Amino acid sequence: MTPAEPPAPSTASPSGPPAAPDGSAGPKPPVRSWLALGVATVTLVALIVSPRHNVLSTLLVIISGTAGGGFVLLEQRRPTMGAKPVLVAIGLVMLMAVSIGPHSSNDVWSYTMYGRMVSVHGASPYDHVPADFPSDPFDKRVSPIWQHRGSVYGPIFVAYAATLTFVAGDSALIDHLLFQLGAAAVVAAVLWIVWRRTRSPALLAWLGLHPVFGAIVVNSGQIDAFIGLAVLVAALLIAQRRGVAAGLAVAVASLVKITSLLALVGIVFWAWRRHERRLATQAVVTTGVVVGAVYLPFLAGASHVLSGADHMVTPGSPWNLPAELLVGKDAGRDLAARLLPDPTLSVLFYLSLGLVAVLA
Repeated sequence: MTPAEPPAPSTASPSGPPAAPDGSAGPKPPVRSWLALGVATVTLVALIVSPRHNVLSTLLVIISGTAGGGFVLLEQRRPTMGAKPVLVAIGLVMLMAVSIGPHSSNDVWSYTMYGRMVSVHGASPYDHVPADFPSDPFDKRVSPIWQHRGSVYGPIFVAYAATLTFVAGDSALIDHLLFQLGAAAVVAAVLWIVWRRTRSPALLAWLGLHPVFGAIVVNSGQIDAFIGLAVLVAALLIAQRRGVAAGLAVAVASLVKITSLLALVGIVFWAWRRHERRLATQAVVTTGVVVGAVYLPFLAGASHVLSGADHMVTPGSPWNLPAELLVGKDAGRDLAARLLPDPTLSVLFYLSLGLVAVLA
């Protein structure tokens, strides 16, 4: 008997499908995978340029999400497609998102005014509101609902906005382009981390071609992008038993927006289930110390703004309907003194806070 020959070394590439035994490139992606990828990409590009909040955009979200999910299921069951086609599709979506200006949200102009308060007017966005600077060329671009509100965003994001507005000057084009490029860079960082962790083209497609990702870039939703990146990093760090580093990542997210402290709920619960109380303590203490130290110089102004945040229900909130039924006056947005205590809005605030904590 002759000894069996050792198996041939695998020629599979982490970025492509496994090679066939005869040395060929392996099984070709079925037509349905290409079709699902193409439909998800095309409909997402159409969604980016479609008018805001209409039946067409809702339909495009459903089609894009369904096609993207179908592609993921096909590739998870039988991996046949490498990363390159997925990256090309995501690149096309990101290029389109950066190429057009924000049209479904005016948040970028609020970011701009808070940044210009620092970089141009030398004022604190926690002690002033956009309406205090009527001569600023960007003031009229801010939505009326936010004209009389100070910044609810943390010092890190305010510093980021101040830097971009300093570079952009009075150019609205350069301003929103810088914010959009910043969001695209953060999205790219998230996808890079996911790829390094999983080497899965299907997961790249699920995130990079998700309708929310395109909307974040085109409408300059850096708040969501930065928070998502920081919380993702925190999750990876706590899984590596690095409690202090995870707490620091949550602190960065919280210094972008204070509601990111909810990430600590997940960290503490994860550590408690694994009897890792030391990790939970490290994360909580680190987050508390860093957030407290950075917020300390702005405590008076920021606390005043944040304490009134429970008295504003935005039109897209699921709490808009009960607030409209119970409070009236356009869900409290037309109240003469919106920041004064309102018992009904306070109850809705604590109910929503409790629901979010349970879900987290």
